[in-house]
Amino acid sequence: GGYLGEEIVADLITQFMARYPHVRVDLDLSSHRVDLIEDEFDVAFRMGKLEDSGFVSRKLMDVEMGTYASPSYLDRHGHPTHPKELEHHQCLTGSVTRWAFQHKQSHESLECHIQGQLRCKSGRVMIKGALAGNGIIRVPALYCLHEVTSGALQPVFDDWNIQSVEFSALYHRDRYQPKRIRTFIEFTNQYFRDLQKTLRDG
Repeated sequence: GGYLGEEIVADLITQFMARYPHVRVDLDLSSHRVDLIEDEFDVAFRMGKLEDSGFVSRKLMDVEMGTYASPSYLDRHGHPTHPKELEHHQCLTGSVTRWAFQHKQSHESLECHIQGQLRCKSGRVMIKGALAGNGIIRVPALYCLHEVTSGALQPVFDDWNIQSVEFSALYHRDRYQPKRIRTFIEFTNQYFRDLQKTLRDG
């Protein structure tokens, strides 16, 4: 679900169906974790590290994370320069309430527990809140490329790295896999290679 599902995966499916117009797709964008066997899905997309489930896991990309706030929020509350200062700031967070950082030069690592004025699993909602000046957010960088480019949101903590999150496709380990699934997986791999090149080239 969310941005990755509604924008990235939806665009992937749209392009795949344009290339193969006779294929039939049943797309479920719910955020709950499906059981590929019990729920009869051919392919699932997952964020984060995957446990060994007996399925094939194909990493599609590393999703870069960023910490952002609006200029209006930073004007009112000041621009934090160290993650420890977050305890004195308003934050809007999703399911991850421990934000980890590593300094780019000293390699100091630390983790901040975020209470959050707003807790919501929707990246779109958090971005809207940040744009309104309601607090600092941490979301995948590709969620708010336009807002950052336009200056509506500004990166916070330029001197600190955030570990990226894996985005993967999960599918059945079956050497007799139908051709349509093999074709979709190959198409998906190429789609994400092209997407990463686009993101790198700006």
